[in-house]
Amino acid sequence: MHRIVRTAAVVSLLPLALAGCGDGAKDAPTPEPTLTVALPSPTPPSTVKATPAAPGVKACPVAADKLLTDLKTFDAVYLGAGAPEKLEKVVCQDNFALASAVGPMQSARVLFAYDATTKSWRALTAGPGQLCTEQYVPAATAKKLNCQPAG
Repeated sequence: MHRIVRTAAVVSLLPLALAGCGDGAKDAPTPEPTLTVALPSPTPPSTVKATPAAPGVKACPVAADKLLTDLKTFDAVYLGAGAPEKLEKVVCQDNFALASAVGPMQSARVLFAYDATTKSWRALTAGPGQLCTEQYVPAATAKKLNCQPAG
């Protein structure tokens, strides 16, 4: 008899113990925490300075392999160029270079500017259309690159 009373007491207290665990509605599972990764964005056009090479700085000629290595440090432009496996048809003038991207995705051209401070090529923009606009490249340099500015 004592066993039945103890079991009944435990069973009758169980709803009271569980009442503090929620409102009786089905508890929603706790959502997994999300991780947000911010990709570097390309330099806004308003901050890009279109200048010829500084006196005494000889940036050209430049090898396609060097441009590809530097391009990979600019995630947004690299992905915008279709994540190329290699660059070809490099044309270089003053401190600007233009190259064709070759890879598994749609081909694009990539425009670079030489940064004499870091001794690296900065990927400015990429795409299939006109890249040599006045916001990036002076008109005289654009003509020498055979990349006329959009007008």
